[in-house]
Amino acid sequence: MRRPRKPMQKRNALMHELDDLKKKKRRLGYTHFISAGPSASSYMIILGYSLHYLFTSLTHIGHTLPWSTCDPAWATEQCHVMGVANSSCLGNNTGACTSSDQSSAMQYWKHEVLQLDSEGLVNFGEMGGLIPSLVLCLFAGWVITCLCLIKGIKTSGKVVYFTATFPFVVLLVLMTAGVSLSGASKGLMFLFVPKWEKLLDVNVWRKALEQVIYSLSVGGGGLIVFGSYNDFNAKVRFYPFGM
Repeated sequence: MRRPRKPMQKRNALMHELDDLKKKKRRLGYTHFISAGPSASSYMIILGYSLHYLFTSLTHIGHTLPWSTCDPAWATEQCHVMGVANSSCLGNNTGACTSSDQSSAMQYWKHEVLQLDSEGLVNFGEMGGLIPSLVLCLFAGWVITCLCLIKGIKTSGKVVYFTATFPFVVLLVLMTAGVSLSGASKGLMFLFVPKWEKLLDVNVWRKALEQVIYSLSVGGGGLIVFGSYNDFNAKVRFYPFGM
């Protein structure tokens, strides 16, 4: 018959199990840290592009935005301005754009922002050089992020008050400007009138599931860390309804 453990033996066994659990959690933390590196870098690249367009828009206040026209400095013969009457492609004698033609916004993105060669990669493995404007925007993005997180939850918690509410202000401004445009009623009908037959499409549900996982960052660790700063009795289940 197995003899019962003494209180000291139980305590030592429990401490051993806790130490083993700490080691496993430490490895899990390192794994999350390593996996978050490429993800954060990709997000920072997107932020750099956003800052580029933001700075460009601010420097052109009162003037025409550069991607609203086909500037010969970066536009090709297939460039055309969308939504403008009688806007023909530069090299098209018929005055009509074909499927191979691109809008001025797309060509600005490819040829001015990214500075891609229209012929693609000429030599295998050639990645091109650094673009100073994008490098500065990327650096500015990292600096802003570091300033927001430099003191941990003390600064990031305050920043969230702005980052969580400001998008709603921007959406409200864009909605106000959008409903004043011609054809806004068609856009509202397309947005709010459901197409019930789409519920039978498997791809719709697949994309919806992808977006839920992507938005919640399930298993990413970031939300788990921020959630750990909540009070133990915090009613987190009511927060989504409040938003």
